Amino acid sequence: MQKTLLFTFFLFFIFSCGSYSKNTYSLEKNNKEFVIKGSTNHLMWYKDNTEDITTAIQSITFENAKKYCENLDYAGFKDWRLPTIDELRTIVENYSDIESNGRCQVSEKCNEISCLKKGAKNSSDNICGELLDKEQQCFWNKIWGNKYCGEFWSSTKVKVVDGTKMNWLLDFSYPAIFYKMTSGTERAYVRCVRKY
Repeated sequence: MQKTLLFTFFLFFIFSCGSYSKNTYSLEKNNKEFVIKGSTNHLMWYKDNTEDITTAIQSITFENAKKYCENLDYAGFKDWRLPTIDELRTIVENYSDIESNGRCQVSEKCNEISCLKKGAKNSSDNICGELLDKEQQCFWNKIWGNKYCGEFWSSTKVKVVDGTKMNWLLDFSYPAIFYKMTSGTERAYVRCVRKY
């Protein structure tokens, strides 16, 4: 009897804790401006107003993306920054390999190029997605809209031995995690984030 009660309590604890740990995003207004807030990860994301060109998500170089977030004064906050690759992965939906805790190993802790294939079953197992010419869709919740579904910069540097400056990106339209040079004219979208 005591073992049964203990086991029942254990199952209740596991399931009740698990039900509160799933992060969801919601659209909210803060200081008269829209933001998207995570329910459990405490991330607040910049939300553009598609009717106002001055707030539009932009496709810009890495250096300009970094400066844009650092200088952003929005929704009553000035501590915006470029998101990490781990934070961008919290937005992915319906592509389990690159969602948070998916099979793709690229993260703040695993930032070498070899992480793209770490844990793959074979050479054709593209666990971090593929940038192929196929039908695009947005692999995120409809709350994000579909106007800027594409490649987004992260602040996570690619660890390389030769000193080449590269950062990880996430393309929400194919989807895929990949890298680009940051010291040039390469462009991607920027979506700023902050902790709340």
